Amino acid sequence: MGYEVFEPVASGQAAVEVASRANPDIILMDMGLAGTLSGLDAARAIITQHDIPVIFMTGHSDDQTLEQINQLNPVACLIKPIMGNQIHLAIEKYFRNKRR
Repeated sequence: MGYEVFEPVASGQAAVEVASRANPDIILMDMGLAGTLSGLDAARAIITQHDIPVIFMTGHSDDQTLEQINQLNPVACLIKPIMGNQIHLAIEKYFRNKRR
């Protein structure tokens, strides 16, 4: 899609570390990560520390999960299975709105 993509990581702690080091424009965050930090916890830390916008990806669409995600005011929350164009559309919408 023409974006520079940083290294993917498997754990929440690694996601926080990479975000701190790389300072990306936007993060795609899976809710299910290895380690002690969930995707939600990692995103919360990243947003709090660096104010980097997040697009969540999850296989869980229950009310509790969606409420927890929405409390972080994400760019989008994509429910699995996710088509590639959904990611692209969410990213493009974010950057279009940011330019306004």
